[in-house]
Amino acid sequence: MAEFDDILDNAHEVVASLFADTGEWFPPDNAESQTEEVFFIDPTKRDGYGQSNTFVKNIANFEVDAPVVEYKKGQFPGLKEAADRKLTQFIEIKGGRYRILKAKAAYDGRTIYIELSKTPV
Repeated sequence: MAEFDDILDNAHEVVASLFADTGEWFPPDNAESQTEEVFFIDPTKRDGYGQSNTFVKNIANFEVDAPVVEYKKGQFPGLKEAADRKLTQFIEIKGGRYRILKAKAAYDGRTIYIELSKTPV
């Protein structure tokens, strides 16, 4: 299984190097912020065909009109647990600071989606 995990990690790194945005997480306990390369999905933006980013709703059952960040398990240790406990925490991405509303693991549990406030705070 380790070989398959290595392939997944390498694929993630390649895709992240091409498409990811830098996200800075501010933990609820005022600990030092953490920066990672993540995928920012903004449903208010339209793709080249006029479609919004609705696929996240099917994966994580999130509101389709809320921005979402996707990241790999192991990044931002403690974020999902703090979201599950409904602690106030923020992420800065693409020039905006968003409140983290909830987090869910998807697929095999190695992908985490976090739903953000609809507008930066």
